[in-house]
Amino acid sequence: MNFLGLPKGINFPLTWRILRMVSAHPYWDLLRLLWPFPWYLPHPLPLPRPQAFTHDHTLFDTRNPLIPQIRLVPLFRARDSPIASFYRIYEAMCARDGPAIGSETQYFWRRPEAHWALEGIPDPRDPDPVRYAVLASLMEAMVDAFNWRLELGLRRGGKRWVEREDDGTPAPFVPEVMPAWAGGVPALEDELIIAEGGTGPRFAARNIIAFEGDLRTV
Repeated sequence: MNFLGLPKGINFPLTWRILRMVSAHPYWDLLRLLWPFPWYLPHPLPLPRPQAFTHDHTLFDTRNPLIPQIRLVPLFRARDSPIASFYRIYEAMCARDGPAIGSETQYFWRRPEAHWALEGIPDPRDPDPVRYAVLASLMEAMVDAFNWRLELGLRRGGKRWVEREDDGTPAPFVPEVMPAWAGGVPALEDELIIAEGGTGPRFAARNIIAFEGDLRTV
């Protein structure tokens, strides 16, 4: 850390160049990235209920403006957190935005830092049973998807491909572990439809109709 409390190694010239390209107010956005503390940027809470995205098709973009571009900013990546990224995937899932789900999941996957392990995602303790059920199902589906990638031979960080053994046996890997809180979230009494025709098994177990395929892009 330096005297401002910022980690060493952040490319500030690149941060500024990207902000000038993608932001209508680069000075203001740079200040937002430098302040306030604590270091990790919070995601705007409370999260909307899944049905809110059906009624307002602009809600995801309004709450996550220019997120594909902002994720390129080194200072943002340094201040981003796994729980914020997880919440963005939740919102993309509720908005039925397949490209946004795949893009954010890939971004999460490419974060190799130890604190980005799925097991470390804290319990949201969401008081809304519908949101809580969707969050728990999403977490379980992400663990399944990440372990599927690991079994294929991919590795977190996106820099390695490990070939299978000659007999087709997957190369050894350390699997992602399910956070303890996810398994304790109950199913919904009334069916919730996020995506018509969805067959995601983790969601179906909680009476939720949703797709999981966008979590498995490679």
